[in-house]
Amino acid sequence: MKKITLILFSLFIVFALLQVSCVKTPFDAPTEIHYSVDFETNPEYTMKTIKEFKDLYNLSSADTALITENFVIKGTVISDDTEGNFYKTITIQDSTGGIIIPIDAYDLYADYTQGQLIYITCKGLVLQNYKNSLQLNFLSNEVLESIPSTAMAEFIYKCDGGLPIVPNLVAINELGVDDDLINTLVKLENVEFSVADTSKTYYYEPDGYYDAPNRIIENCTVGNVILRNSEYATFADTKVSKGNGSIIAVYSKYNSDLQLYIRSLSDVDMEGERCAK
Repeated sequence: MKKITLILFSLFIVFALLQVSCVKTPFDAPTEIHYSVDFETNPEYTMKTIKEFKDLYNLSSADTALITENFVIKGTVISDDTEGNFYKTITIQDSTGGIIIPIDAYDLYADYTQGQLIYITCKGLVLQNYKNSLQLNFLSNEVLESIPSTAMAEFIYKCDGGLPIVPNLVAINELGVDDDLINTLVKLENVEFSVADTSKTYYYEPDGYYDAPNRIIENCTVGNVILRNSEYATFADTKVSKGNGSIIAVYSKYNSDLQLYIRSLSDVDMEGERCAK
C-alpha cells in the first residue's frame, strides 16, 4: 500500500511540474525592438523636413544635385514591394512631403515595411528630378543608380516611433495643383473606374494577354487620373471594381501625367452605386 501511495505521489509531482512549465511567463512574450540611432541630437548632422530638403535644390525636370552636406531627412515608409506594384523602391513621407528611395534589392518589405520610421543620411547621394518626381540615387563611377543592397546600412537607419500614415483626403483636381502631394499617400472619395475599364483586370485582358498598365479613375463630373499598375503585381489579373467609392494610393507624376499607385487591393473600396452620367 505504501508503495502504491508513493507511486501516486510521484506521478502527482511530475504532473504539477509539467503544468508549471506550460504557464507563460513574461519571457515568452516577443521582444520589442528599439533603435538607438538618433541624428537629431547629433551636432554633426542637420535635420531637414522632406520639403525643406527638396526646396534647397529646387530642381527642374532632369536636374540633379550631389548632396555634399550632412543633411538627414526622416520619414515613414508608405510603400514597399509587398504586393509587387512597387519595384526595388520604397517611398517615405513626413508631414511636409514625400520622396522615392530606389534600392537595388528584393523583398524590401522585410526591412522597411509600411509604417516603419527611418532616417536617410543624404551626404554622398544624388537628388534627382526624374520626370517631375524627386528621388535619392546612388552615384557610382559618375553613373546614377539605385542604392546598392550592400550600402543600405550606410544611408538608411530605422528608428522608433513609426506608425502607418493617414492619407490626405484630396479631390482629383487638387492633384495637379499641389506638387507637395507628389510621392505622398492620398485618398480620393466618390470615384470609380471608367466605364471602358470596368470589364478589364488591373493589367491583363480578360483572356490573359498583355493589355496596358493604365486604368482611369474618374469622379462624377469631368475629373480623372491614371491608376498605374505593374504586370508583376499580385493583383494584375484581378478584375477592377465596377462600383463607386474610395481609393487610397501613392500619388506620383511622370512628366505631365498625374498617376496613382495602389499598394494592395485593400486600398480600393468601390462597392457603391456608380455615378449617374
